[in-house]
Amino acid sequence: MDTTQDVSKMDQLSQVYRYVTVVKNDMDIATDIQINEVFLGFEATVGSSASELENKILGSIEKNRIHLSKGLGQGYDGAANMSGVYSGVHARITEKEPLARYVHCAAHNLNLALNDSVKNVPGVKQFYDTVERLYNFFGHSIKRWALLGEIMTPVSRNVTLKSLCPTRWSSRHDALFALRHRYGDIIRALDKISLTSDKNDERGEANSRLTDAESAFRVNDFNACLDIIIRQLSQIFTSLNGTVNIFEAIHPNTLLQARDEELHQAARRLSEQYSRDIAPSFPGQLFSFRTSFRDQIPKQKSVADLAKMLIVNHLAVISAFSERMTEKKMDIQRIMDEFAERKARRMPSK
Repeated sequence: MDTTQDVSKMDQLSQVYRYVTVVKNDMDIATDIQINEVFLGFEATVGSSASELENKILGSIEKNRIHLSKGLGQGYDGAANMSGVYSGVHARITEKEPLARYVHCAAHNLNLALNDSVKNVPGVKQFYDTVERLYNFFGHSIKRWALLGEIMTPVSRNVTLKSLCPTRWSSRHDALFALRHRYGDIIRALDKISLTSDKNDERGEANSRLTDAESAFRVNDFNACLDIIIRQLSQIFTSLNGTVNIFEAIHPNTLLQARDEELHQAARRLSEQYSRDIAPSFPGQLFSFRTSFRDQIPKQKSVADLAKMLIVNHLAVISAFSERMTEKKMDIQRIMDEFAERKARRMPSK
């Protein structure tokens, strides 16, 4: 969920729901598992407080006849009203549904890491400052914008200069794409303004922008930028790492490589976290599963692949699993007690 302003400066709330469906054939047998995302559209919102946004979310969930108890995750940007641990939307939803684990929006996280890398390398920062100054120089003057349009070439006719957006890294791609295709037009426009303008400050700024645009950008600036990106990514994606750790027990690599004690601890953490859905006997079942299907697990690359193996091929899995179960795994005493009780009920009374 996120909010953004439209052209009329009205805040619009956008919500995307991710859900899993099990595809079945005419025989009601699972054939595939699909992870889906659906965009529910925009909804105008006046307030931006955590309580107001919470009401919008809960209202949308109720409107679409979705039970909050089915929610296992939520993701927002890093704004305090969204991700605040005490009174943000994240905390309010978690209070109502503890299993709706919060994960910081990956796209916003990546944007933060990239923005930090830009700010901390002087050469890169200067480069993007130049891009923004070029846009501002033309975009803030109707006369200069018109001049740039007049000298447009056929190749660049459909390309417009773009501004940088601090919260959208993709805006840098758009701005550089436009600059690349309009570079010749920009140089000619700056040159003409620096020679013909009757305003001293405009001529001086055009000369300054002309010098900036022609300056070289060194490769080692990008190397320093990448180094910061790598460090920032490892620090920012902590919430995602926490979620991955919870499901560590059912990751193929863990099932293959973990020692018995490590696997038991991971399985117990998962069953305790989702005690509403996973029985306490889960660790023992996971051990039996690993023993029975050790040759199949290496073929699965992710938790989703493993789930697909279990659900789509569940008939073959259950059949093979039951054949490999030993007698001591069954509760023989319980079976005998139930049989004796039923037998006693059938005997006629004397």
